[in-house]
Amino acid sequence: DPLLGIGGAPDADRIRPEDRGPREVRAILESLCTSGSAYVVLRTERQRDLALAHLQANPPEMHGNVIEVHTEDAEPETVLWHNIGIRPSQFYTNMALGILALTIAIVILDVLFYFPSVAYLLSVMHVTGMSDGGMQGTLLGLLVCICNQIIYILIGEIADRCGFISSDNHQRFYVLGYTVSVFFNTV
Repeated sequence: DPLLGIGGAPDADRIRPEDRGPREVRAILESLCTSGSAYVVLRTERQRDLALAHLQANPPEMHGNVIEVHTEDAEPETVLWHNIGIRPSQFYTNMALGILALTIAIVILDVLFYFPSVAYLLSVMHVTGMSDGGMQGTLLGLLVCICNQIIYILIGEIADRCGFISSDNHQRFYVLGYTVSVFFNTV
């Protein structure tokens, strides 16, 4: 917390914590980049419910604006704090670009690896004197495994860069992304 002298802040090195007065604290607070949202984490749900009831009955105001108070659908442990402040438009842009990149990657993997390999393996499987399965099946399985791993890594990167606020939503996107990708490759 920069205000208490722990960590960095714009002028944390110039003013010692014990010498900071209201003007210095205000200057530090006004220099911070904020998201427009605040989270209050309490020890118990009972405390949360009491605080929520009080704040909804007596809504706080700041600069003439009423502050909206509500509960979140996420537990504090599941909040991805580094993504707080990402605007919805940036989130949806990141998601759209990620889905586009994923689609291009799947097409490239299919065109360059899956289709040629499967076509070759199918053509040599029906050669007179060749045994069924064996090395061809192993090679195809290995190719599928490697390509799926590439897709999983790519979807993980996309999910990380979208800007999800909750790890639950992050994981839902990841699971849905690789399920759809594997389904597309299987069909």
